[in-house]
Amino acid sequence: METADVLLSQLQTSGILLQHDTMLLSLTTIVAGAPVSGSWWAHPQAQQMYALINVLAAHPDVLVAKLVRGKATFIHRRLWPALLAVACAGEAWQVATLSDAARALYEAVERQGVLRATGMVPKELERRLLVQSMQVHTEAGRHELQLMQWILWAQQVSCAPALTAAAGRFQLGAAVQAIGGTQGMLPWKTKTLPE
Repeated sequence: METADVLLSQLQTSGILLQHDTMLLSLTTIVAGAPVSGSWWAHPQAQQMYALINVLAAHPDVLVAKLVRGKATFIHRRLWPALLAVACAGEAWQVATLSDAARALYEAVERQGVLRATGMVPKELERRLLVQSMQVHTEAGRHELQLMQWILWAQQVSCAPALTAAAGRFQLGAAVQAIGGTQGMLPWKTKTLPE
């Protein structure tokens, strides 16, 4: 039975850890002892997985972003400057083919700093690393995404933007390769987005 301490140690070593994946190092694979095909919710250890996902996501040294293959990826604090450099770059792969609705939502986040949204539009911003996002439960019992400017998030967690975007991409790419992935699994290399 895996504990949060074991997972945090693994995350500190690898720098990144997917929430669920059958090919790459993931929390569900570590807890189950083997890759979990299909929905991890159907696995006998689903409750333990869910509890550990929440513990990891709430840890002060962990950030969750849609970094690898568009999936929830736990990112250790040591890689936050790299992620911040890439996320704040405003490169073509992030903005060139944004839908009108996504562009309007992004501009609203930039003006307001923080806002909540639902549906597919905020997910478009997440996949392009344009906003820091976190799932929240509303008083009405719904799930919404809280979207925040990366610079505001960086101030809150004391993360300085100290790298170039190229250096950030290099560090994140190396971390993905270290867990068995490829550069093509990162959002700036995804074939559906311009390079």
